[in-house]
Amino acid sequence: MDPDRPAWLFLDLWSAARRSVRQVTLLLEEQGVGDNELSALLHLATSPAGLTVTNLAEEMGVAFMSASDAAGRLEKAGDLERVPHATDRRSSVVRLTKTGAARARSALTLLDELARTIAADGGATTEELSQLAARLNEVLTAAE
Repeated sequence: MDPDRPAWLFLDLWSAARRSVRQVTLLLEEQGVGDNELSALLHLATSPAGLTVTNLAEEMGVAFMSASDAAGRLEKAGDLERVPHATDRRSSVVRLTKTGAARARSALTLLDELARTIAADGGATTEELSQLAARLNEVLTAAE
């Protein structure tokens, strides 16, 4: 097989994503937070009014059931609460509790340290890695 073929791009992306998830997972195992729970915590931390589970799934880039399951685990742990939707009686919104907001801040501190370590070990700055990730997300989102 020819590793210079464009198709290998996907193998490279998949490998990079798995390495990233593995490093974050190892870092946060002691916190008792999985990758979907972490993603939900951080997305909800940027949305103080909360999100519907459908919107949360879109933000996380996962299937509805993955977001719903993560929300259920976070709710059981006391990190989020469900409240009635302001305009849609058939829907609810999930939002962080004070405990969940504190947990999100703690996770961000750990992730800041990990990002700085990865950047330094790889000979890059966190800004360069952030720009790379943002551009990659733009390209992949446009292709959806």
